Amino acid sequence: MGNFFGLSRRLSFNIFLIVFLFLLIPVYVSFMLIKTSYENYIQQELSSRIGAGIKKGEDAFHAAFQRMIAISNFFVLDRELISLLADGDSSYWDRNKRFDGITNGLQVNNLVSLDNIRITMFDRYNRNYANWGLYFHDYSGIMGEEWVERSIAGKGLISWNLFAPSFVRQENEQYISLARSVLDPAYTGNRVATIIVSMNQKAINNILSLGDMNADFIRIGTRETLEDIFALGGANSIHREDLQRLLAETGKSGNLLCDLGNRRYLLSYYTLDSPGTFAGDLKVLYFTDYQRVSDSLSTLFRRINAGMVFFIAALTGIVGLISWSVARPIRVLDEQVRRYTQTREVGVFSAVRKDEIGDLSRTFQDMGERINALFERLRQESEIREQYRFQALRAQVNPHFLFNTLNTVRWMAAIRGADNIVDTINALSRILDYSMSRSGDMAALGEELDMIRSYAHIQNYRYGEDWEVKIEVDAGLLRYRIVKFILQPVVENSFVHAFKNRRHKKIITLDGRRESGGLVLFVRDNGAGMDREKLAELRDSLNREESGENRDSIQGRRTPGIGLLSVNRRIRACGDFGLDIESSPGRGTTVVFRLPLIEGDAEDEKTPGC
Repeated sequence: MGNFFGLSRRLSFNIFLIVFLFLLIPVYVSFMLIKTSYENYIQQELSSRIGAGIKKGEDAFHAAFQRMIAISNFFVLDRELISLLADGDSSYWDRNKRFDGITNGLQVNNLVSLDNIRITMFDRYNRNYANWGLYFHDYSGIMGEEWVERSIAGKGLISWNLFAPSFVRQENEQYISLARSVLDPAYTGNRVATIIVSMNQKAINNILSLGDMNADFIRIGTRETLEDIFALGGANSIHREDLQRLLAETGKSGNLLCDLGNRRYLLSYYTLDSPGTFAGDLKVLYFTDYQRVSDSLSTLFRRINAGMVFFIAALTGIVGLISWSVARPIRVLDEQVRRYTQTREVGVFSAVRKDEIGDLSRTFQDMGERINALFERLRQESEIREQYRFQALRAQVNPHFLFNTLNTVRWMAAIRGADNIVDTINALSRILDYSMSRSGDMAALGEELDMIRSYAHIQNYRYGEDWEVKIEVDAGLLRYRIVKFILQPVVENSFVHAFKNRRHKKIITLDGRRESGGLVLFVRDNGAGMDREKLAELRDSLNREESGENRDSIQGRRTPGIGLLSVNRRIRACGDFGLDIESSPGRGTTVVFRLPLIEGDAEDEKTPGC
């Protein structure tokens, strides 16, 4: 991006380009997203409202199927009717009387609603019985229909005929019908009659209208055969090819936008699962005119587009003016800076401007004068340093000279049999050797623990033999590398502060473990511990980012907390690690080190540190 803006050396152009890319374009993109989101919201809101009604229609269809099955049950399970139908000597009048008794009982007792339901029965002799007027016509031809023959062959199987023309003469309606055989005995015997229960078109229309009163028209088809089998409303205007295409695109339920002719519709649909045996599931399609909504949205968006064009044009002019006014004084300042880099002469800047540009000009003038003064001071200090450099070199002490001198004293003490002095000098020599090693800031955990052993040996001679330092670190952890000298200040705090006025055995324990990809070390003592206030103050110091006051305190005072703060700051330089403290009065103190897990050989000086 910097290279892109660097194509122009004019600040005003770059400011304009930045504002254009990061303000004008995002504003326009945001507007387009809002437009799309608003249109999707309108579509989803309309779909959700339609969907709630469609669910009612779907449930009503299933309830109607179950009601028709329930009606047939009353006939196929009625023992008296089965007995009369099986008895060849019973009269037609007796059979018809029992048939009427069942239908009247359903209505009188409100067991099942027979509104818009036609019940027709044909006995073995194809004599018909019905709850509607037969008008002395012979309807026995329906027994030769394929769906009726399928029910007869099925020995009681329910066979459906959906949205078929009525078998009643002089009727121009469509029906949903089921055919079912009446068996003697029930379910297992021979057919003695066939019961046909039909729901007329009025009931079907009521169910579909219950689904969505706002639909402009409704179609029903079978997805498998892509057949159009039922229509409600102004659905006759849709072409068969368009309907077949939509049936192929729809899933089980949902909605989508579709174009039919020169109109756009919101199509909401659901699938009726087979209520029994018929070819293919039924797809119910609700078409709602979406063109009116689309036209209204288009008008609204055209007006908003016009407003956006005016807004962008005005904003472009304003941005150009602002870019020029901001860049001009900066160019003047740039010329002064260039002159200063060549001659180191600080020019006189105009103090008329009271804004940030004026502040910047005055600040640069002051900075130039201070830089010149610093250059002069550096020159003087360089002369002084040159005078004393040789004396400083002569005054340097070689740490190896001190180390070799200690070895000489050790041999002198050994010759005189002062074993305690020899042991102490050996421990001090190991500490000096560890501190002077050139392995950088990192060392193996095993080396750090060896240094602690030497330090504890010296402290025991200093404070007496009532100290014990236990190192219980698993050998598998000794190869991991840690920052040097982070354990010693904590052990020293225990020696100096933890056991004041304590006469029991003084024990300091070091242990550790791997945990969550890191190394956790513990330094525990059985000393006096800390009260809650002191512990809270120390924890707060560890968790807080150090201020300048903290650093001054570290340089000017020597307190137990200062050593912990220094160690904690050094560990935190490695990442999200550090110290934690646990303590209670009379139960001792535990300092927890959370360290990175750094692999490395104990003598590998190239192991990376923090």
